[in-house]
Amino acid sequence: MLLIVFFGISVSLLSTSIKTSYQVFFVSMSDSFQLSRGEFALSGTLFMAVFGISSPIVGYIADRLGAKKTIIGGIFISGLFFLLMAVAQHFISFLFIYGIGAAFAYTAISFVSLAVLVDEINAPKIKGFLYALVTNGAALGFVFLAPLWLYLNQFTSWRTIYIGIGLIFMIPLTLLAIFVMRAVDLSGAESADTTQSTEPMPSHFGERLKQVFTNRYFYYLAIAFSGCGITMAYIDIHFVAQLKDLGLSSGFIGMSLAILGVTEFVGGLIAGVLCDRYSKRLVLSGFYLLRAIGVFILLIQSNQLGVLLFVSIFGISYMGTVIGTSAVSLHIFRKDIRGFAFGFIWLFHQIGAAVATQLGADLYDLEGNYQLMLLITGIFALVSALLASRIKLRDHPQVEHAAATCTSVPSE
Repeated sequence: MLLIVFFGISVSLLSTSIKTSYQVFFVSMSDSFQLSRGEFALSGTLFMAVFGISSPIVGYIADRLGAKKTIIGGIFISGLFFLLMAVAQHFISFLFIYGIGAAFAYTAISFVSLAVLVDEINAPKIKGFLYALVTNGAALGFVFLAPLWLYLNQFTSWRTIYIGIGLIFMIPLTLLAIFVMRAVDLSGAESADTTQSTEPMPSHFGERLKQVFTNRYFYYLAIAFSGCGITMAYIDIHFVAQLKDLGLSSGFIGMSLAILGVTEFVGGLIAGVLCDRYSKRLVLSGFYLLRAIGVFILLIQSNQLGVLLFVSIFGISYMGTVIGTSAVSLHIFRKDIRGFAFGFIWLFHQIGAAVATQLGADLYDLEGNYQLMLLITGIFALVSALLASRIKLRDHPQVEHAAATCTSVPSE
């Protein structure tokens, strides 16, 4: 189990290369293609949309082939698309490479496949904590990778950096992932799940769709998660650009991202423990509320103090909404469709993210600042908190079956 957890953390960290590099180089890349931020943001908007569309596809693949094979393929094609982005000379090429190719690659090595990876571990009492631990590699991306891109960008271009990242992904990292997967299989670290339902596994795509969309809890959870997408898109696309507009130094920006990563890491672990012990829906609602507070602080006080308060508060909530949503999702869906269902929940997340990505850039081009975008972001975080608080969890038949076989499954 420890090897799988370490593997998951490493993959989560690596996956942030795709988003943190785009975030840091957003202004440089838009300048290199001689585009306004609103025009260049089309690539980020497409990325967010394709990430959402590909989430249920990746979930389906991970359900059928296993998380580890899905992740290994994702690592390899991530490297390939980094190389293609580095040599793209026209924006239309970059648009499709990043917006479609890199988005699918990112989906294969991030939250959906990692949720399936954790679900393959037979540890029902601590699955919330394990998912928090695995996905917290994303927090380390803010701590280590974002400052690294800022530092390297002082000496070389984003294209050169992307070539280096692509080569590292395609060769040593892919080979290392294959080696780890084989070691896990040989060691028997992956335990068989003992909570399988006596109900037959849905064999057809349509049957899986029906099980997802006839679950009434799906809608509150997914719509609330779209608010998470809206707020995260601000961080992923516009936050560094706003800090540069405020005239803050690269050192302060790097420190802010590092604080965001540290508080994200701490908040993620707290969320995992809370979801294992207390009401999942209330934990999720609380993290949305905390996020709204952070956004409104930055809206009111756009200076160094406001930025530090924002990254500390928002960072605590950053993974809390993801982990809380995952905990609720794993509780209400059958094991054999969990990746598929979680993928559709991420689709709603990415619809919000795609809208926020483009809207934020367009509002900047119109207003010359991000204040209106921050207001919209804070309001949606409040709406998500309300929706999450209204989710009522009941045991799924699989949970009842687990109880009958003396297997403990955390409930609300």
